[in-house]
Amino acid sequence: MDIKLFDNRILAPSKCGTRHLRKIFTDVRFDINRHDISNISHIIIRNPYEHFESAIHTEYLNYEGSIENLHHIIIGATSEIGIGHWRPYTCKFLYSIFLKNRKIEIIQLNELSTFLESIGYNIEFKKMDYDWSSFPNWKSKDILISELKSNFKNEFNLIEEKLKIEFDFYTKLSNKTIISTII
Repeated sequence: MDIKLFDNRILAPSKCGTRHLRKIFTDVRFDINRHDISNISHIIIRNPYEHFESAIHTEYLNYEGSIENLHHIIIGATSEIGIGHWRPYTCKFLYSIFLKNRKIEIIQLNELSTFLESIGYNIEFKKMDYDWSSFPNWKSKDILISELKSNFKNEFNLIEEKLKIEFDFYTKLSNKTIISTII
């Protein structure tokens, strides 16, 4: 799972503002066995479907877009370990962190700039910094997802099942809902 720890206190999974946060802070890969959860003050989250779309799009562009590579990516996404920029059950994992430290503030990705301003950092978000439409084999996220759904129906159905679970934990995180169950 690729979750970064910024300033020893802010957790952000890949595709959840990590490039923007790197403009201010250095980061390390978060390891639950190595880092003190009591130091974590904020977790950045993103709508799970948007997270998946963005990750699959990045992976596709990284693999120079072909149907063979797309098959490799979608198979990886259905596995328990996921792909480089997305892993199933990230929100479930983050929720387990929140349950261990209920003082953590949950920040939606679309509120990241506002959050950073509130702690004294005014870093402008420039959409063009995140635009890769000039890449060879460029496809929009919508077209890419449509191709996935039509070419890899079974795999995409598995991913949608995993996303349902993610949405459950995403909602719990968003609402800071405390449910004492074993997860």
